[in-house]
Amino acid sequence: MDVRQAAVDVCRDNYRANRIRGQVSCVDLRQHRGLGQAGAYDLVVCNPPYYYSGKPSPDGDRAAARSGLSPAQFSGAASYLLRKGGTFCLVHKPEYLTDIFAAMRLADIEPRRLQMVVHKVESAPSLVLIAGRRGGRPGLAALPTLVLCNADGTPTQEIRRIYHMQSRT
Repeated sequence: MDVRQAAVDVCRDNYRANRIRGQVSCVDLRQHRGLGQAGAYDLVVCNPPYYYSGKPSPDGDRAAARSGLSPAQFSGAASYLLRKGGTFCLVHKPEYLTDIFAAMRLADIEPRRLQMVVHKVESAPSLVLIAGRRGGRPGLAALPTLVLCNADGTPTQEIRRIYHMQSRT
């Protein structure tokens, strides 16, 4: 789900192209209780606005993408939607890790996997990928850092594998 119809349309196109079955809706996450019965989902994937405070953008798409959802709001919504044992996957900024982990635990989602994402090997992490389990036991596994680009700016082998890119030789 997303508040922007264009983002929902892109997601639907990606589902079709990758033969993924799933429901995609144009909805505000703050309205999650209207999406059906609590605990109805096995998986919730979230790429929320990274900045939940600050000056609103005059650009409509950017303003929607920075709609002020806090880690407590998106973790609470995920907890409501997930069945016990269901998985919550999240991409966010590393500077909010403390807030995110605290909010996930308060929402009965135990952080289970963490992966830092860097643009190049020498770069500081710019994103984190987090997977948690609703009602899960403690125990966080730190995965190897995901490097997006080689020194020359080309995608790394791992990124090529993830995105099913053909080798250009």
